[in-house]
Amino acid sequence: MEDTENAVSVLVRDRNIGSRKRQSKESRSSLRKKKQWKRRASFQRYDCRKELNVEEKETTPATEEVETNVKEVLSAETHTKMEMNDQFVMLLDYMQGVKQEQRNMNEELKEEQKRMGTKIEEKVEEQDRKMDQKFIKLTNKLEEQAQEVEEIKKNQNKMKTIIM
Repeated sequence: MEDTENAVSVLVRDRNIGSRKRQSKESRSSLRKKKQWKRRASFQRYDCRKELNVEEKETTPATEEVETNVKEVLSAETHTKMEMNDQFVMLLDYMQGVKQEQRNMNEELKEEQKRMGTKIEEKVEEQDRKMDQKFIKLTNKLEEQAQEVEEIKKNQNKMKTIIM
């Protein structure tokens, strides 16, 4: 039983190895084909360019007009690109100015908050002082009332002793 399992596992392994080899051969051949196709395509592009250059040299009067038109269009495009670049630079400068204004406003707000914070702190301290003063007054009144109660108790004790 074990021998058959081992034999089956060896066969499966060998089959897997064979399929891997086949796959690698296929991938190699497909890579070769792709490379060959790329070479052919680049050569064909080169050939087309070469033919175009020959044709251009043969038809010079018409190509000169086309070249001047192309140069004019390109100069107009470069001019518009330069204008757009200038506008972009101006926009960037404007945005930087806006950011700087925002930073300045944030700093001013922070300073104002600090000032307001100190004002609030002063008000809180003032209220604390007032509360402390009220607390002291109330404790003084309580002490006075406690002394009066003690005096009344002493007087009551004296009255009891006198009555008895």
